[in-house]
Amino acid sequence: MKIAILSCSEPAKQFYQMLRKTSSPYEALYIVEEVSELWGTFYERAEIISVGKAVCLYQRNLIEKFVIVSMEERFNRIMYKILTMHKIPDNDILYADQEDIHEFKNESILFKYTERQEFDTIEFHVTDKCNLNCKHCSMFSGLVKESMLPDIRQYENDLKQIHSVFRSIKRFKLLGGEPLLNPELRQFIEVTRNIFPYTHILLITNGLLITSMNNELIDCIVKKNVEIVVSYYMPLNPVIDDIHRFLNSHHIRHRITPIITQFYKMYDLSGGQNADENFVACGCKEGCTTLRDGKLMSCFVPSIFHIVASAFHLAAENYNYIDLYQQDLSQTLIRETLMKKMDICKYCLVRGVATDWAQIDKNSIPQMQDWSI
Repeated sequence: MKIAILSCSEPAKQFYQMLRKTSSPYEALYIVEEVSELWGTFYERAEIISVGKAVCLYQRNLIEKFVIVSMEERFNRIMYKILTMHKIPDNDILYADQEDIHEFKNESILFKYTERQEFDTIEFHVTDKCNLNCKHCSMFSGLVKESMLPDIRQYENDLKQIHSVFRSIKRFKLLGGEPLLNPELRQFIEVTRNIFPYTHILLITNGLLITSMNNELIDCIVKKNVEIVVSYYMPLNPVIDDIHRFLNSHHIRHRITPIITQFYKMYDLSGGQNADENFVACGCKEGCTTLRDGKLMSCFVPSIFHIVASAFHLAAENYNYIDLYQQDLSQTLIRETLMKKMDICKYCLVRGVATDWAQIDKNSIPQMQDWSI
């Protein structure tokens, strides 16, 4: 079967290499790329061509199927839309997920894009508590006095439920609060990697505790191929180079953000925003699906709103979520539910209001203006 792979991305190249190692029925003759400088060149034996040429070759039966290879969901959707606008039928648009990229076998069959078995991103808060006290923290961590740590057994069962529906997750973000405050962090990493062997695990941290990590956690992070993302806040200035050296010396995959001098006020806690308009404009609904206590939510706000509601006596709000243990759990149900507006959207500022980064005195009485416009 003559196929064209969409984009010259690294995952696409990995999948091409995997096909070359097997005797599968898929023969990758072309790579379709938007960058015109690459047209007419080759990646090994595959010619890199434009969308226009690919469509012409398809019409002449010189390309039988197109394959979209696992990328961010918004890029996947763009690729799919380009093909359908050129009248390519769904049956001829296939999808290669993370497992296909790493473990494609001779007998493996690619699913149609519309029936793909992969989910984009899931976030999980390993704690709500933080060792910084940032004004306008979107997670309300500065309002957390006592944090109930999540149960590792519940987490493992929840991931097994998700895996019963989706065979792979592109990205899994472990965050907080400050995740390094959770003494069971290693176990959460191990469970995640055991159930989803090819997911990109990211550990999002403010970095203050990195050089205090014990050897067991360091070994786990390295062996389980976890990427640490250090959010570079100004209190890190005296130690940021030490953190960088420490991570390098332990061969830990990592990146450090540019220094954060600005935050965005993300909330209007009066609830005065238009929930419908907010949901349409929101970029979080597909990129930060959040797991908490057996539920999947379209973003992190429903999972942490109880913190600010309790602090300032706000009304509890209804929101859409997926109960992972309901009998009719399916890919379609999950995707459709997560794309529905929530009443809680009326508290969000989609574009945010820029403000200088600052900390709040931990001994002060919480004020709503520290978390809201």
